[in-house]
Amino acid sequence: TTNVTKVYVKYGGFPRLVTLFDALESASTSDAILKLHAGDVFSGTLFFSLFTGYADMQLMSPMCFHAMGIGNHEFDLGNAPLEEFLYNLTEATTSQCEAPTKILAANIVPPVDTTLESLLLPYMIQEYDNDQKVAIIGLTTNLTKSMSSPNAGTTFNDEVTVLTETVAALEAEGINKIIAMTHTGYDFDTAAISTVAGVDAIVGSHSHSLLGDLEELGPLGIPKGSFPSMVNGVCIVQAWSNGHV
Repeated sequence: TTNVTKVYVKYGGFPRLVTLFDALESASTSDAILKLHAGDVFSGTLFFSLFTGYADMQLMSPMCFHAMGIGNHEFDLGNAPLEEFLYNLTEATTSQCEAPTKILAANIVPPVDTTLESLLLPYMIQEYDNDQKVAIIGLTTNLTKSMSSPNAGTTFNDEVTVLTETVAALEAEGINKIIAMTHTGYDFDTAAISTVAGVDAIVGSHSHSLLGDLEELGPLGIPKGSFPSMVNGVCIVQAWSNGHV
């Protein structure tokens, strides 16, 4: 046919993401930048099938994420590959970045005296100019037990209960800027996470939700909502899936 239209889309990938963040940090006059990965590094490509996380770690580490959450797919092969991946990521970012990537999972209780227990934190606090403190709390869907293959003795507590308790503890310390980094899905984030008093923003994942203006997104797909989505006064964002956007 002669009726052909060429379509070009600026389309994802870690090299592009690293370049964009480097440009953002170079151009910014503020240090108030957070780089967060909300989970599901594992599974989905031949890179993972061949290297069980090592290739993914090498792609992620130059990004120098401040924090990473845990997705349900991180447990697809049990706890051991996840422990190795997180240890390697922590070691790589310790040497390459200003600070190692923190691994956040407030509602996961791993078996005691394991590598996983030593690596997981419920939250981190990032300090900015004028003594401003921002807390980031990591949450993983408590359906992981049935969706994946965590080792026996790995517990996933109720997300809203844990978040409510953690926010209260942080506010008692005078911290009033709180981000929930969730691997629970857009619908759960809007319906449940956004109702927790004290949460200001949600950086979500799990549901692979494309958010944004359809005119800007073009042929990428039908957006689930606006970017950001404002629900109960909480700013909710999600970046689709697989580093596409």
